[in-house]
Amino acid sequence: MVKFRARSAVLAIGAGIAAHSTVHAQEAPDIASPPAPTQGPADTEGNVWPPKPKFGNAGDELTLPVAGTPVNSDEAVVRFSGGAPSGDLFLDRVHRLDTSARRTRGTTVLERRRPEYDPVGLPLGSFRLYPQAEAGINATSNVFRQNHGLDDVFAQLRGEAVLRSEWSRHQLVASGRVEQRWFAEYTSEDTTSYNLDMSGRFDVQTGVAVTASASQRRAFQERDAVEETIATGKPVQFDDQQATLGISYGPGRLAASLDGQYHRKNYHDTQTPAGAFLSEQFRDFESFTGRLRLGYEFSPDRLVYASLSHEKRDFRLASTPGRDIAITEALGGIQGDITPLIRGRLAVGYIVGDFKDPAVRSRKGVTFDAALTYLASELTSLSLTARRTIDNVDDIRVPAITVSNVQFQADHELFRNLIVGAGLSYRQADYVNSSQTNRSYGALASGRLLLDRKWQLKAEAAYRKSEVRHPLPGRSRLDSDTFSARISAIFNF
Repeated sequence: MVKFRARSAVLAIGAGIAAHSTVHAQEAPDIASPPAPTQGPADTEGNVWPPKPKFGNAGDELTLPVAGTPVNSDEAVVRFSGGAPSGDLFLDRVHRLDTSARRTRGTTVLERRRPEYDPVGLPLGSFRLYPQAEAGINATSNVFRQNHGLDDVFAQLRGEAVLRSEWSRHQLVASGRVEQRWFAEYTSEDTTSYNLDMSGRFDVQTGVAVTASASQRRAFQERDAVEETIATGKPVQFDDQQATLGISYGPGRLAASLDGQYHRKNYHDTQTPAGAFLSEQFRDFESFTGRLRLGYEFSPDRLVYASLSHEKRDFRLASTPGRDIAITEALGGIQGDITPLIRGRLAVGYIVGDFKDPAVRSRKGVTFDAALTYLASELTSLSLTARRTIDNVDDIRVPAITVSNVQFQADHELFRNLIVGAGLSYRQADYVNSSQTNRSYGALASGRLLLDRKWQLKAEAAYRKSEVRHPLPGRSRLDSDTFSARISAIFNF
């Protein structure tokens, strides 16, 4: 029955692509370009709404700066973006609040607007709705991420919609997503995940804004994640709720922002491969985080900043050793157009994790936060992200882990409607109160063909290697190598 469902999904994708040839021939383009962040009239001081931020992501228009191109030096404001990435070129763009400056220095291959291929969306009064569906077939050489892998194929279906306001001032973005996986043979891996997100920005006055966001997510831990060390009969399911509220000020060169976040995570009980009950409730926690950021724009679109954050993380059940922890992090760095061709943020600092349990030694060390993009050419962009955090783990004997994550991505526009990419990733987890270290290496190659504003095709091939050094006694997950491939079709309504 499950194999029949997987074959049915393949036939559905093929039928949709075949039907596209007829629809595409009859369809006429309606709007030349996708919605852009709106700008209202100037106020009495000549400033244009919404004000532009100092803390945010880069804007878009050109790919590379022309020699002598001036940098946009309009007044800025500190803001925090909301929403979660969907994995789609266009939806990732409309999903975020307009918290980025409209710079003239260019954009990456993935951020670039393509009016002839970007979805138009459905107008709903002063809002615009962007619904999307994706159907795909996946193959994996190692379903359970073990040293002797078992292969399988599975069908994947995703439905998603983003609702975005088109006001001249203020902004509201809401989205929802649901994804289902059906495995042909190992049906224990079938999953249904979803997320709901809402974020908003209220423009108080020039250079001052209040932002808020809330999200609800149901997801599953990847079997080879560095946080997962114990083999289970089913993927570990968890619910994640987050809410943030912040205020930012930055009408001139000085910038400041203050925000708070509430985070709650609940894990569902599961079972061992033999079918025995396995409790995950000791991983449940809630946390409160406050963060202050101060910055100075020493040249147009180039900002030095410092940030200080403090998180109090409390776990629902007591355990030995205790897991309750207070995390303080200080960062300092630069953000914006670091050079004419390199932009983003680069910061280093120090992180301290103090455990409530006096028997657990504090975790201290250097931390980093980087998200850099290099505009190599008109058609190629390179990106690097790196982050170090203190996270949760599935072994009750371990109070926490320090996770270092580095990713590199290269994207190239082979043709206007054909984008290819390749990426490398490295993730390491160092166990507190233990010498165990988990490492994960990954490589990815991808291609995306944009057929028109409604249809696109995606293909991916990936490799991931997971290994453990100095494992704790009784550890049940072994080193693994996994090859996977995926092909899917996306339809924008």
